[in-house]
Amino acid sequence: MSSKRPIDVFAGVIGANMAGTMARYTGRLRKPLVLAGAVGENVMSQACYDHVARTSLNIAPYQTTSGRFIAGQFKTLVTVAPQSKGGYRLTRRFATAYRDAGGRVIEQAWATQGQKYDWSALLARPGQTGPQAIYKFCEG
Repeated sequence: MSSKRPIDVFAGVIGANMAGTMARYTGRLRKPLVLAGAVGENVMSQACYDHVARTSLNIAPYQTTSGRFIAGQFKTLVTVAPQSKGGYRLTRRFATAYRDAGGRVIEQAWATQGQKYDWSALLARPGQTGPQAIYKFCEG
């Protein structure tokens, strides 16, 4: 990509996997990388990349903090999330913190790729099990 035309700065809104790849790639090129969006914890939470600027939050600590907080307010919960690597990872982080703080997850519902933007059936289902709260994660 950068061998045909010189690029001075890489920037954009990208997902977590691409953000990690781009951080390593731009590091080898010794070029700045500016990221927007919650691009995942592996880019900024581990070894610091001195060439990466991130203009967004790291969503992982939010999941654990909110899991603990919600458990203190509501004792039963249903999770609804996309059936994807990010959906599983962030929902697992939230649910683990929620359970560790004394909450009980009644059910976990996963939206398949074909249903990614049609949440109506999955959000209607929890009414049958009677949770006190619903945790919903949307990608993008």
